Amino acid sequence: MKKLLGIIVLGLLLTSCSEYMSRQKIENCADTKYSKEMAHPIQVYFYVTDKGHSNEFELHMFIMRDSQVPIDMIYDSLVDLVSEKEISESTKKWSEGAIDTFKRYNYAVKKFINSSVDKKVNNKITLLSYRSFFERCELEQKEAPNTFNALWKKADIKYIDLSNLIKKLKK
Repeated sequence: MKKLLGIIVLGLLLTSCSEYMSRQKIENCADTKYSKEMAHPIQVYFYVTDKGHSNEFELHMFIMRDSQVPIDMIYDSLVDLVSEKEISESTKKWSEGAIDTFKRYNYAVKKFINSSVDKKVNNKITLLSYRSFFERCELEQKEAPNTFNALWKKADIKYIDLSNLIKKLKK
């Protein structure tokens, strides 16, 4: 009788463990896809215009918003900022503000990604719905569970890359 009880307990333990691992892989998938989407520079614009401004770069974002500059032009200006070869002296202070903003933005994304799944799925504040990424990953897992489980053992979190911008400012 004791052996049977031990087998039942072990079976229940293994079942709950596999359920946890399955949920963890779905979360890894959703975290990766969410972070890749949030790593687009245009998301910084939405972040800034939602939070308020504290430097020249952020003030510039508000001016662009209030001037009703088309979103594709704003996106192009943000991409140019990150990928430009050289920064002029006149835009140096503005670019330093951009670095500060990008760092705060990356920190906010990191903090969100590190929160619990329940908080992420139920969060109504973020611009992109984490829940939709989570649901898509659940569906992917149901369609091809072995492939999905092999792919999502770890999350591959992306952030906005500031290395080029920082190098330009140090010159």
